[in-house]
Amino acid sequence: MTEAPLHFENFSGSRNVQLGQQTINLIAGNQYLSNGRQNLILRLNPIFDASHTRDRRASPPDSACFAGTRVDVIEEITSWADVEIVLSETPVVDIYWFHGFAGSGKSAISLEIAKIYAGSGRLLASYFFFRNAGDRSRMNRFAATLAAQMAAAVPATASFIKTALDAETGRDSNQIIHHSRQVNQE
Repeated sequence: MTEAPLHFENFSGSRNVQLGQQTINLIAGNQYLSNGRQNLILRLNPIFDASHTRDRRASPPDSACFAGTRVDVIEEITSWADVEIVLSETPVVDIYWFHGFAGSGKSAISLEIAKIYAGSGRLLASYFFFRNAGDRSRMNRFAATLAAQMAAAVPATASFIKTALDAETGRDSNQIIHHSRQVNQE
């Protein structure tokens, strides 16, 4: 007997919906199915309003390219990502350094690039820093936020992320125990 195809409906505004044995967590517009495991997303504690799918009015920057503008630079960036990285037979630079003055449109162009790759199913994660926006202006939750989005985009990575978290938690616990023994001996 063949299984029914997977069907998912987005319940607008809902979070941590449970259907039978499957918990569905919405992360910046992506879905992560936890299948009853310990909730990886809660452990990661990502910043939900840092991705390109955030409400830009509530979580700035609220910038977007006007239709037909910045076409050349967007083409240059997508060409680099599509041709130089994906189709290259030799190692290439893995970072496209995109810089400019404040207000010059970096976030608008980055948002457009994220939308292009999200639309084609090739975006793993996105993160928009913003000055004076709490944790979004610092690096302390950057990796955890990207890991949560990666688990949502590619659910097969969840077990690897959980293993890394478990290893890091064990290491931190051992360091704390070692440190407390040193303090007690002094």
